[in-house]
Amino acid sequence: MDSTVETPINSRQWWEDYFSAQWDANGGRNQSKYFMQRLVESLPPTEREYLASHDAAVLDWGCAFGDGAGVLAETFPRCRITGLDFAERAVAEARRSFPLLDFLHTPDGSIPDRYDAIVCSHCLEHFDDPLEVLREHLRSCRGFYALLVPYKEAPLHPTHRTQFHRGYFPDRVEGFTRVASEVVDADGRHWVGQMLLVVYASGSYSRDRDSRALQIGERAKWDDYYSTLPMLEIDDAMRNFGEDLAERIGELLPDGGKVLEAGCGAGWQSLALAETGRFQVSLMDFSTEAIAYAERIFAKRNLPAEFADGDVFSPGEPKYDLVFNAGVLEHYTFEQQVAFLRGMASRSTKYVLALVPNRMCYWYWLWRMHRSARGNWPFGKEMPTADMSAAFEAAGLRFLGHWFGGSTWSEFFIKDIGGIDARLREEIMTVHCSQVVPEKQRAYLVAALGCKGGEATVPDCWETSDGSNDFNLDRLAAALADSLAATIAAEHRCRQFSDLAAENEQRYTAVKNECCSLAARVERQTAAIDRLEAELTQAAADSKAAREPAVWKWIRGIKVLPHFGKVRALLAPPGSRRADLADTAVKPLRRAAAIAPRAWRSLLRQGKDAVVRLIPEDSIRERFAQRTLETARRLRRRSNGRPGVDLNQVFAEIGDCKGVVVYPPFIDWGWMRQRPHQLMAQFAEAGYLALFCSPRRRTDAFDGFVRVDERL
Repeated sequence: MDSTVETPINSRQWWEDYFSAQWDANGGRNQSKYFMQRLVESLPPTEREYLASHDAAVLDWGCAFGDGAGVLAETFPRCRITGLDFAERAVAEARRSFPLLDFLHTPDGSIPDRYDAIVCSHCLEHFDDPLEVLREHLRSCRGFYALLVPYKEAPLHPTHRTQFHRGYFPDRVEGFTRVASEVVDADGRHWVGQMLLVVYASGSYSRDRDSRALQIGERAKWDDYYSTLPMLEIDDAMRNFGEDLAERIGELLPDGGKVLEAGCGAGWQSLALAETGRFQVSLMDFSTEAIAYAERIFAKRNLPAEFADGDVFSPGEPKYDLVFNAGVLEHYTFEQQVAFLRGMASRSTKYVLALVPNRMCYWYWLWRMHRSARGNWPFGKEMPTADMSAAFEAAGLRFLGHWFGGSTWSEFFIKDIGGIDARLREEIMTVHCSQVVPEKQRAYLVAALGCKGGEATVPDCWETSDGSNDFNLDRLAAALADSLAATIAAEHRCRQFSDLAAENEQRYTAVKNECCSLAARVERQTAAIDRLEAELTQAAADSKAAREPAVWKWIRGIKVLPHFGKVRALLAPPGSRRADLADTAVKPLRRAAAIAPRAWRSLLRQGKDAVVRLIPEDSIRERFAQRTLETARRLRRRSNGRPGVDLNQVFAEIGDCKGVVVYPPFIDWGWMRQRPHQLMAQFAEAGYLALFCSPRRRTDAFDGFVRVDERL
């Protein structure tokens, strides 16, 4: 007998035997690889971002032959991947298959070290108490723990001990918080059913996780912006500022050099540097759409440059003479600005330069609030400043000074604001460009310059700072501007809604008046129609009564002959001599009553045939004959017609009775006299309400209920 059967299932020896004899045969390697791929694909963006951007120590617990660890190493090359299993046979095969990765063998599955992240793919279902195993693992985890298990598995696999659902894993375990719980679909070739991915995060990791989530949202915002941005041409304001910036950088690097724009966006400033031919330009951004947009701009002008998709927050190699960005830091908090500047400094050998909107530029604020109030502000949260010395010094840089530039951009703001009279706009522009307004207040941007290392000499245009600027003031000013813009937008919407409500009220009043007019008109027309119908009904009744032949009344009278049976029963009791004499007298009358309707229909058919033979088609005689035949048919339908009543009136007239007997619509009442007629008559005599339903196929033509006899 196979050893896997002799030993207890899920014991270490059972798994040793299973790995030796059945793992490959049952597709274990492909299944392990697939499970890890689905785990990685389903991780929340924050965890994927963390593993992609950090040199994290990651443990694959229950690694088997190491195929899942190989997926982790391939997907996150910066991470240090370690696999662990309690089966010695599995660890040996993993080391042979993936010699560049580390694998540990612990007979009891214990984790001897601490890791930034631990992943556990399709292992916990083999334990009687998975939560206890989870608690042991979390004691060795510094960051986050991700597990993948079968979801609502039924029936359980012979080696599985626990069924999992969303509520199985608690919100908090051992100081860790559950931050994700997601049902994952599976390929039926590897697993029949669905899987459950659960992620737990430590307290310290959770605090950093929130900032990473914001960064991911920021990247998504810019990806969306640049993916929909049409290919633009550089305008005068952008060109003038690019030339000024190239001149400032040329003063710092008179012999040229290597320059990196970290957080390049579309790369307009780097384009101005590349056009001088003095610098080796590189561009970097965390938005792949921004990098693609910048590549198209440079390719269109046939200018050389290097492009990199990367995160400036992560450290880099110091291989550039100057690292700069424009319009980036204003989107971050002070702590994030410091971290961003450190990332820039790690890539620079000397200078770090950052440009942000100038808080002292009045027309920037007016332009921003004007566009925000109309929902036309695509740049998100911005915090302009007038002094960045504190952020540079906190990042370990020596602050060299500020330069205010981009005054032509402010002129664009004045031109772009709507609702200003042309003459007034011209006067504002004249004042703005005069010496009355200081350069610091005309400039749209303020540039902050810092350096690594010792002393550095800079031109006089770089003004030193007294360090009195408070970042909270910048934050409050930005918040106030956003609040004002929101207030303006709300007031604008209120006016729009008020105008719309007034317009709708007018429309409602007009429609209401029109409806009242139509209702009165309909009422008048309805009354006229009722009068015409009454007149037509009376005229038709008078016409039919005048044309009804006397013979028809005779034929209609024949149909009441069967009712003489009741009288006969009283005057001539059955079996008496008078009864025999009555039968002899009544039989001819019954035959006449039964034959009369058939004879009348035969007469109609013969009359119609005579018309066809004797009267030419389309002649006056033919039309007269046809009208005569139709009149005869209508008179026949009235042969047994009496005004009918509804069922409620029948019950009201009858009063008390023993019960109700209903005969279904099978035979006409006026057609012969068969057992159904006799039975219903007997029920009526016995005190029951007898309802005989006529299909009106042959002789009957009445509507509603017609009283034939007492309770019948």
